[in-house]
Amino acid sequence: MRWPCYGGKLKLVTLYHQRWEVESAYFAIKKSMLGRRVLRARTLPGAAQEIYALLSAYQVIRIAIADATACGIDPDRGSFTVAFQTARDQIVQAANVIAGTTIDLVGTIGRAVLDRPPRTPPISTWARSGRSRTGSWR
Repeated sequence: MRWPCYGGKLKLVTLYHQRWEVESAYFAIKKSMLGRRVLRARTLPGAAQEIYALLSAYQVIRIAIADATACGIDPDRGSFTVAFQTARDQIVQAANVIAGTTIDLVGTIGRAVLDRPPRTPPISTWARSGRSRTGSWR
């Protein structure tokens, strides 16, 4: 296969990996943050404001995960759901709102991410065949 516009096979594999990182981010926003609900805004500026707020909150949580895993763990292995639920609980409970003189860089969110063991990617044991259910080749 040769696609000169992509710069070869290695570049295409890299782009494919980046695409799935973006897809994973969209899934985290839709599943964890929105709970599979739709946006509440009925106007275009309102929808844009909600999207910017979701993306900003997503970035803040990802930064908290990256700060917590700076000790050598891959940040992609940290659980977004655990970090999001911990951040939500911190906001709802208003726990530790007033910080003392010491600054805790890892914080409650980081400790929750680090307390959970790193997740491993699932391994598929199901092999797809070249035939469809009707018996014809795809």
